[in-house]
Amino acid sequence: MMNKRSGSVVLYALMVLAAMLFLVQGIIKGVFINNRFTANMLAREQAELLAYSGIELARAQLMLADDAEEGASTESADEQKKPDEAKKAKGMLKRVLPHLNRWQTCKLNNKTDQVDGTITFCISSENGKLNINEVFNFEQMAFKKPFDDIIKKLEIKPTLKQGEVHDRLVEFFKKHKKRLYDVSELLLVPGLQSLDIFYSPPPAPAKGKPSVANVNVTLLDVFTVWTPDDKINPLWFSDSWCGILGLRRPHADDAEKQKEVFKKVIEQCKPEAQTDWDNQWSILEPMYGQKPKIISAIKENFPKEFGSTVYSVLSCGKVEEVECKLLAILQLQTVPEKKTEKPKDKAQNEVKSEPGVQPKKELKILRIYWL
Repeated sequence: MMNKRSGSVVLYALMVLAAMLFLVQGIIKGVFINNRFTANMLAREQAELLAYSGIELARAQLMLADDAEEGASTESADEQKKPDEAKKAKGMLKRVLPHLNRWQTCKLNNKTDQVDGTITFCISSENGKLNINEVFNFEQMAFKKPFDDIIKKLEIKPTLKQGEVHDRLVEFFKKHKKRLYDVSELLLVPGLQSLDIFYSPPPAPAKGKPSVANVNVTLLDVFTVWTPDDKINPLWFSDSWCGILGLRRPHADDAEKQKEVFKKVIEQCKPEAQTDWDNQWSILEPMYGQKPKIISAIKENFPKEFGSTVYSVLSCGKVEEVECKLLAILQLQTVPEKKTEKPKDKAQNEVKSEPGVQPKKELKILRIYWL
């Protein structure tokens, strides 16, 4: 009788122990999952912040330097105005042009930056793309010359042949009957769904292998809705437009391997040259190659102003294995002056504006796409 009771107690004890082990295992598993989830959420939050930081790095490169940063001068403001603006523009080109349409990488470590991660960002110019709203005549329901002929030559292999892209875009606008709010609306055009919408810079070459350029085109790298007119700037051509026009396309390592090429282009690239890129193509030839015939056909659609005013910045933040990527549209805008109350004693306290002082400008974010 005692043996039976002892056996029952032992069995009961084993069952309780098994239940306790099961509960402890569940608790440990829950704690592990919670810690893993917390770590992933923290990494995601840090990756998002790094992606935003990539936008700020791009803004720092794109802004023209202040007078103080360019160095002091004994000349008057009026005398300095023209050379200073050219000097600032050239300084910006030195920072941006070798990396245009290419990735830039910034590695961070916990010891100095409080986080182990990577920021990669790519600057492109919207002025180097075609404003689809401005090159289409909504009254005549047809593309304007000379871009009508260019769009007729576009093709999307193997979906749409030459001429079909043009015809389907015209058919789309006839039904749409209004300007596009966003280029992504073109995904409603039959056949264009096969195109990638967002631009991907050329990949870094594998160790011991040469770099390669992109072979495809993307919607947001061909068309834009952010520029104010139908002008397209050859100095700031997008990767896709280089492909469309038969020019040399960007490689990931150009900033290093083509250093002398960019140096030569930037030295010769003066504001007066931009007024006639058709005849001044020799300046751009080291960067793009021989001038295609189509350049002369679209020369009237080249802007007369020096520089770019609207940019797109692709930024990626990575922490551990978590990546966050976004695309921001930036526009260079004049900062409005702050209105101040008039002093009571106007004669004694009136502040006169200095002659030759240019209004301040800053890059404002117009839109952000999370990718």
